[in-house]
Amino acid sequence: MSAAHTPGPWHLGGNGFIIYSADGFAVADVKTFHRRRDDDGPNARLMTAAPELAEAAHLALQLIKDTWIAEHGNEQVGRAWGALHAALCKAGVR
Repeated sequence: MSAAHTPGPWHLGGNGFIIYSADGFAVADVKTFHRRRDDDGPNARLMTAAPELAEAAHLALQLIKDTWIAEHGNEQVGRAWGALHAALCKAGVR
């Protein structure tokens, strides 16, 4: 498992393209990730929300686990559980 991500909340600074942690350290410069400048703003906002999205995914996954101990053949529950689990594993925050 990889190291823990920088704790949130994160916020945008540097003309909307640099993501900063709560303690003021730069987490990422979004311009370095993209060739097209018009993509930077939406991607920067999405990345800024990453800590909150990860927490929300953890909470939703736990709710599903607590509410539906077994899927009981419910296809929607199975898809939601699988998608959340896969996304958290891909992000390395599971």
